[in-house]
Amino acid sequence: MSPDEQALIDLALVWQPFGGPPAGEILTTLGLSAPEFRARIRRILATRGTRVEEPMRRHARAVLRSYLHDAGRP
Repeated sequence: MSPDEQALIDLALVWQPFGGPPAGEILTTLGLSAPEFRARIRRILATRGTRVEEPMRRHARAVLRSYLHDAGRP
């Protein structure tokens, strides 16, 4: 996983307890729109998962999927 991809995952995980990162935080931190942020997380999860070791990997994937579900589709 590239450092940029890990930054996406890290931001989503940090903000998940608060309903995910606000659009302004995503734009300021990563230079992405909220829909593009969610789309990239979906691609990362579908192709590579996360770098978090088991059993934390399952937890991280569940948290990220919860964020994507709660945020709705772009």
